[in-house]
Amino acid sequence: KMKVESIQKPSPKKGEVLVKVRACGVCHTDLHCIKKHLPFPSPAVFGHEISGTVVEHGDGVNTSRLPLGGRVACTFIMPCGSCFHCKRGEEDTCAPFFALNRLKGQLYDGSTRLYDAETGTEPIAMYSFAGLAEYAVVPETAAVL
Repeated sequence: KMKVESIQKPSPKKGEVLVKVRACGVCHTDLHCIKKHLPFPSPAVFGHEISGTVVEHGDGVNTSRLPLGGRVACTFIMPCGSCFHCKRGEEDTCAPFFALNRLKGQLYDGSTRLYDAETGTEPIAMYSFAGLAEYAVVPETAAVL
C-alpha cells in the first residue's frame, strides 16, 4: 500500500548530487516490492527512473560535469563504478548496488539519506534513488547531463 507522507529534504554526501526530481517512472520492480513479491525494507520510498535538476553537490563531485542547474537523467541502476562488473562495463549487474540498495535500501556507504519529517531520526529505505520523492540523492556515477 502506498501513501503520501512528508520526509526531510535529503543531503548528498561525498560523490553524490541532490536532484530536484522533475519526472519519475514507475517500474514493475517498484510494484513487486510494494506488493511484497520481492523483499524490501519498510518504510520505503520507491522510484528509480528519474530526471531532474542538480541543486546541490556533495564533497568531491565533478562540478564541471554536473553543474548546479544542470538537467540530468539518471541511470536505471546506480553503478558504483569500481566493482568487477562496473569495470567491465556491466553496470547493470553492479554487485554493491544489489547488496546494499536492492537488499537493504541503502547507498554505497551503508546508510540511507531519507528520514521522517517529524523527528528526523527514523530512517526510510531508498529503492534506488527514491525518485518518487521531491528530491533524490544520486551518486555522480549515475547522473548524466
